[in-house]
Amino acid sequence: MQKKTLSVFSGLYLIVYFALMFYWAFTAPDESGGISFEEHKFNIIGFTVFGFIGLMLMSIVLAGERDGKETKVNKKAVWGGVAIAAFFLIWRLLMALF
Repeated sequence: MQKKTLSVFSGLYLIVYFALMFYWAFTAPDESGGISFEEHKFNIIGFTVFGFIGLMLMSIVLAGERDGKETKVNKKAVWGGVAIAAFFLIWRLLMALF
């Protein structure tokens, strides 16, 4: 895939993701202003999964920028992006546990 195409797709993906997340965050609270986890469990899990996909896409784009003059994203950039996203996920899980 071309780097420019992947960059545009990743940017649009994240814009749509954040727009939908903010829309949901402003329409989901109950009359006391809180969001019940039990009622919105699947929405929260869905936003977490789609956020992680966006993190992987942007990590691949950033890892592809290291390659310099190449116009296509290679396997090295993909694995580098996945490694960055996995490192971030493990770091956040460890921060939540400790």
